[in-house]
Amino acid sequence: MVKHESSSRIAEFTKEPTQLVHEYPLSSTLVVFGVGLGAGLLLSSILAEPVRQMTHHETSSERVRRQVMDALHSVLPAALQRYTG
Repeated sequence: MVKHESSSRIAEFTKEPTQLVHEYPLSSTLVVFGVGLGAGLLLSSILAEPVRQMTHHETSSERVRRQVMDALHSVLPAALQRYTG
């Protein structure tokens, strides 16, 4: 009797999401894809962090930031240079 009640509760809880997936198949697929992509990126960043700490190479964004700051230091007056870095 307990098994029958729990299985009917599970069926009750899964009825609405199943109906939503049938009504909106593309949206449901995109949501699941996005969640999977986000979880994969999160997991890969967590696993890659120890490797990144061992060997740090300058990323593209860090390189561009450094180039912009170097260009600003050569152009800005000395009074403003103290605020840029």
